[in-house]
Amino acid sequence: MSGRLVRPPFWLDSMTSFVGRERETEALEGLLTSGVRLVSLVGPAGIGKSRLARHVARSRAAAGLTVAFADLAMENSQSAAAALLDAVAPGATARASSLDAAVARLGDDAALVVLDNFEHLRETTVEMARLLLDRCPNVQVIVTGTTRLRVDRETVWPVPPLDTGHPADTMALSDAAALFVDRARRAKHGFVLSEAAVACVDDIVRALDGIPLAIELAATRVRALSLPDILAALSLQVLTGGPRGRAARYHTMRDALAWTCRLLDADEQELFHRLSVFECSWSAEAAQAVCADERLGEEDVLDVLDRLCHQSLVMREPADDAHGHGDRFRMLLPIREFAAEQTPGGRDSPAAPGMPDRRSRHLRYFAELARRSHDERWALLPASRRRLDPDAANLRAAIHRACASEPHEALAMVGALGTYWRLRGRLADGLDIAGHVLRTTPNAVGPPRAAACAEYATLLFWSGEFTAARNAAEEALQLATRFGVRRARALALTRLGNLTSVARPRAALPVLDEAAAEARSVGALDVLCDALDSALICRTAQEAFDEPFAQLSDESLSIARHFRLQSDVAVILWCNAQAALANGDLEAADELADAIAPREADSSETAAETDVFVGNCAVHVRALVAAARGQGAAAASDVEHELRRAATDPIWWGTGLLLHALSVAHLREGDLDAARATALRLAEDHQKASYLERQAHDVLARVSAAAGDAAQCRAHAARLRQAANMLGNERAATTADIVAASADLLDGDAGRAERGALPALGRCLANGRPLDAVEALEVIARAAARHGRFTRAATLISATDRARELGGWPRSAAEEASASSCRAEAAGRLAEGSYRVAVKRGAEMSLEEAAGYARRSKSRRNRADRGWDSLTPAEYRVALLAASGMTNPQISQRLFLSPSTVGVHLTRVYRKLEVPNRTALAAYVRAHSQG
Repeated sequence: MSGRLVRPPFWLDSMTSFVGRERETEALEGLLTSGVRLVSLVGPAGIGKSRLARHVARSRAAAGLTVAFADLAMENSQSAAAALLDAVAPGATARASSLDAAVARLGDDAALVVLDNFEHLRETTVEMARLLLDRCPNVQVIVTGTTRLRVDRETVWPVPPLDTGHPADTMALSDAAALFVDRARRAKHGFVLSEAAVACVDDIVRALDGIPLAIELAATRVRALSLPDILAALSLQVLTGGPRGRAARYHTMRDALAWTCRLLDADEQELFHRLSVFECSWSAEAAQAVCADERLGEEDVLDVLDRLCHQSLVMREPADDAHGHGDRFRMLLPIREFAAEQTPGGRDSPAAPGMPDRRSRHLRYFAELARRSHDERWALLPASRRRLDPDAANLRAAIHRACASEPHEALAMVGALGTYWRLRGRLADGLDIAGHVLRTTPNAVGPPRAAACAEYATLLFWSGEFTAARNAAEEALQLATRFGVRRARALALTRLGNLTSVARPRAALPVLDEAAAEARSVGALDVLCDALDSALICRTAQEAFDEPFAQLSDESLSIARHFRLQSDVAVILWCNAQAALANGDLEAADELADAIAPREADSSETAAETDVFVGNCAVHVRALVAAARGQGAAAASDVEHELRRAATDPIWWGTGLLLHALSVAHLREGDLDAARATALRLAEDHQKASYLERQAHDVLARVSAAAGDAAQCRAHAARLRQAANMLGNERAATTADIVAASADLLDGDAGRAERGALPALGRCLANGRPLDAVEALEVIARAAARHGRFTRAATLISATDRARELGGWPRSAAEEASASSCRAEAAGRLAEGSYRVAVKRGAEMSLEEAAGYARRSKSRRNRADRGWDSLTPAEYRVALLAASGMTNPQISQRLFLSPSTVGVHLTRVYRKLEVPNRTALAAYVRAHSQG
């Protein structure tokens, strides 16, 4: 992070200036400079804690420090961490813990985090502060509240009232008086403070105990009252004699509020009370919808609202051009609480006869807002995805209120907001609200419940709560089918397909196909993309990179890119990268990794938009590419870094991918112990996911082969084949055959190894997997060397050398050791010229030509009738020795054969090679290099 104010608290400081507090600012800056990690600014409501914290935050940002400001006033225990994450990395989302994600974003960076108005969330704030201090060594924290946190490392700093002392210079103003004058000038254009009036202002601010909020409220009255009149009015309300403690100051502020409200006209008082129904900020449209009636028309509401702003009872938030649609308004928390308490019967009391029911109208408005956001797909579009953020507390309050009075409406709102909660990373908030609604409305059976259950299942699935997700999805499917709610049915089917695909992707495909058809029929593009992505993952788990795979990829990618669904795009590109890796196209896979997430984010804002799972996908692909290119150490380093980055907000599936890549990287570097340990961890932690289990046993089988452990290699090959059967994965089954053939070689059974590798070779080429074909050819080459067919071995190993060079697929340390052994054995047993010719011939072969050559196996039915490759292994050995000049008895003694058997073999050699005698045989060998 570069030095900046991540989340500017524009709604207060940009509207009014910061006055005074020079000593307090200097003292607080001194604490931070001295290295104090946690400062609690404490004091009663209205004392100026937030204003001071914001002022210091802006000062630190101006000095080049990163500052993140989270206002917790309107948050609850579920949403507070999301507010912190949004402050640290605007736009970022977390699928698991928002708090852990925020901590991970900060890391080792030097930063100041401000947690404002924590008093109603003390335990949550304690957790946040402790985690920030423990895991972010260069982060300092300021919290503001009416009381201290009571944790270790906390420095408590009581915020005093503004100084009301009378300076020696009679025209100089105290901080409190300066604030009064500044706000008076804002309230009344042309306000001038005469020398005689200074004393009156001093008396006013002393009567108000220097409490900033009370002073600001009093200053707004200069439009209607003279300074002496304001002082006289205050004198009737505020006891000025004797020392004043904290409780007295609190009452002073309330008295100032009461006095201010009594000076409001009837319309202003009425709207002031009505506005207290809002839980957080609100728009002008919301104020009109909730508060307007026959007494106060819509235009009247706007006019009176503007007057309340001028009197500092309501604060205006300028429009956020990036995400907002017009100015918003809010009351400071103590003012809102006061307004609610002053409402006859309390804020949640029933409306008086003939008066609007504010709670009901609040519910109606926000229920309609939720419906509108769903119908217009706000959650799917980046430009509108955050439009609901300012109303999160209002939506929560409306839903909870509806549970008691209108349960079907509460369920409908959950159904409408599910996508928003998921895509904005507010899983905890969504789970809390949706779970509460479903638990408290068991008898509200109908279409809204079907939709709510489907959305709840989705939130549970992404949170890793699979059992609860299945229960919710099954209830959603039953209700959606019963009531004909097709979108909810499609979503429920998608979740059930996901849950099935974890272990059995082949069985999940029909369910997901049905989900896609249902979503397509009702134009539910977000659900359609979800279903298509899920089906694409299933086909990737099967490594079925065929035409249906391409069609799924194209359609889902088109939708995901249209709505800029980053995680969906990442999944689709990751699937395509797996196809490229299977085809040996490392360049294409590398390009896809960069498309998922750039190697280096251009800015912290870009990094903030990259969630953990997206990063996991990119690093997984990039590491496999690097390992395949022989850069195992670099790949391992990248994966280990990503595992550390993701540790605070881990995604179960993403962690599995990273462990797979790390085990491959260790294997490529020849660190068999590390590769084995990592793959075993993957197999243990992800044994319920057949695809990841397949990857684990693939690596474990190769590690065992490299270590020379045939039994373990064969055992892991069997486990790999089991996973392949669960997945319906032909490639995994073929890989199992190849590694099992390696185990046969370790056992000395070259014939069985060749019989296992040859069919695997054919399947690799038929399905467009050249790198897999190279591995099969290498097994066949080693088997040929064991058979004593050294020309065949030299030719094939040379062909694989060339294929690897052309494809950019260097061997791992273990693979190179095996290949070198094969070369050395062939070179040692063949004449130098014969070996060179065999190597040259192999280097000139295409992969398909090499495979054709390899298919001439030792079995008679597959052997040529004439030529060198028509010879059996015994005939081959006899021919070599005869061409070297040895007699039949010498050959008999060397090969432990009877002289007559040697004669029979030699006769067959003459016939197959079409030579008449030993001299011609020797010439044939020299001319054709026995190849």
